[in-house]
Amino acid sequence: MKQLTWLAVMSVTLFPFHAQSALVKGSSMLPVKQSNVENPVTNSQIDDAVLNTSVSKTPDNDYRDTRSELSPSQEKREAAFNILLEQSLPLSPDQIKKLHRLYDLSERAIHTTPKPPPTPVSSSLSVKLDPGNTPPLIRLSAGFVSSLVFTDATGEPWPITSYDVGDPKTFSIMWDTRGNTLFLQSLQLYAHGNLAIRLQDLNTPIMVSLVSGGQKEVDYRTDLQVSSRGPNAKAPIMQEQAMMPSKINRAMINMLDGVAPVGSLLLEVPGLQGKAWLSNNRLYLRTSMTVISPAWLSIVSSPDGTHVYEMSPTPLVLATHDGRTVNIQIKGL
Repeated sequence: MKQLTWLAVMSVTLFPFHAQSALVKGSSMLPVKQSNVENPVTNSQIDDAVLNTSVSKTPDNDYRDTRSELSPSQEKREAAFNILLEQSLPLSPDQIKKLHRLYDLSERAIHTTPKPPPTPVSSSLSVKLDPGNTPPLIRLSAGFVSSLVFTDATGEPWPITSYDVGDPKTFSIMWDTRGNTLFLQSLQLYAHGNLAIRLQDLNTPIMVSLVSGGQKEVDYRTDLQVSSRGPNAKAPIMQEQAMMPSKINRAMINMLDGVAPVGSLLLEVPGLQGKAWLSNNRLYLRTSMTVISPAWLSIVSSPDGTHVYEMSPTPLVLATHDGRTVNIQIKGL
């Protein structure tokens, strides 16, 4: 009787309540906490683990025989823990690190495009409303947002009233319903279509061709300048400024982007007052100032306030900047 009482006390001390009840009932299953473990651990698995667990690693990284230091019940608990650890964390730390490296390489390969990303370009284009003219071409790319900015011949914003895209499922268009800027994005790697835009007080719609994929450059920002005065055009300072040219010189549009005319002579302009070129016996001045003398022949402007003036060759130009009169000396004529 005393021996049975001693065994009962030892079983309560060495085993949790659930393990004790299972052993008393003669169950063939040693209950293990089921979190993250699908298959319960059987007593036969524990017995096999006990036989195989003859050597364990100590915190000092020394391997030694531990069977002599553990009682049979402790060996079973240790074996059950090892089985649970193997089922919950089957991979070693080195294998987990290798798996992460392989996953990173796989994700990089999946998201790498077969061609290098296109080069971003910002440019200005003149819009010709005459019949027979080729519409401007805007180069898009999937994953890149492009903007179209509409201005008049004086560089002032020309508000948009409406637009229509050829294939709404291919191109995404964003507009704030009141400004002069459209944001375009291609929804496919390869696509083409067109876009029609109506500007305020302009009866003729602006037609634009869209293409996506295959090109080495993408138009990040394109300033489309219409060769007439828009509703926001400022009153001309001089009478000559009211006479806008019927057609915008393409070379002057390129000068807005800082591209010199072919075969031109770069002239010297002191300081940061601008740039000047001599081409075909004409002086072209690129500046953010407003020229008041001499009288210029034509002008193109960008939304950021940059102007390109065409005038007769002269060594001195009178301009205004922030309400002050400035003398621009041009050398090299």
